[in-house]
Amino acid sequence: MMFTWEGGKIASSQPIHDDQFVTSRDKLVQYMREPRFLSLEQLLEISEAANQQIATLARLAEKQARLR
Repeated sequence: MMFTWEGGKIASSQPIHDDQFVTSRDKLVQYMREPRFLSLEQLLEISEAANQQIATLARLAEKQARLR
């Protein structure tokens, strides 16, 4: 269960599955670097998604630079 606390009392609760977790963006990279935290397949999928996002952002930056 994930609980949200407000003023020392539980404001809400939500079930989470065994394969889910909640973290901050700052800690996400640390978790990804931990051995055996993610499977090879999961790391490859994350890598592919990150590379696609980097390519998209690079194309946008290039277009903006040409417009200036």
